[in-house]
Amino acid sequence: MTQPPSESCHEDAPGLTRQVTLGQLEKKRSTEEIRKAYLPSNVKILLVAESPPSNGDFFYVKSEMTRYTMVAFEKASGLKFKSIRHFLEYFKDCGCY
Repeated sequence: MTQPPSESCHEDAPGLTRQVTLGQLEKKRSTEEIRKAYLPSNVKILLVAESPPSNGDFFYVKSEMTRYTMVAFEKASGLKFKSIRHFLEYFKDCGCY
């Protein structure tokens, strides 16, 4: 990921230092626990979508919506995320949920 501008919400990037992988979360936690792992301490922007489909896909796990949202954030910010996980940490650090 390229460095965001200094005024970015990601300036300190504390979330990107965690070593927990999404795969580990999937194996050990329920959907709600995974969702809570990405809950920012201060929600600034809340995206509302339908409930998770029965096939197990949802925003924080294997979702096309995540990919499309990441692409929109890349275009708006000029950043390029290394992975969905890095994007989700950035999304959280920006106060998005």
